[in-house]
Amino acid sequence: FFLSYARARVSRSRPDYQRRQLRSTGHAPAMFRVNGPLSDFQPFREAFACHAGDPMVPPDSDRVRIW
Repeated sequence: FFLSYARARVSRSRPDYQRRQLRSTGHAPAMFRVNGPLSDFQPFREAFACHAGDPMVPPDSDRVRIW
């Protein structure tokens, strides 16, 4: 699931295009649409054996919790 989720959002774009996209549509670059939600998702960390201090594991104070 996680690999398919990331692969569906793979893209490459130049910084000037990303700035223009942010200003006109408000959409975050693909990297942030994938890394942001998944880094806060406990099943992702368990599936890839991520531990505190790893790049995809934010400190508990920065994690988003909805439920």
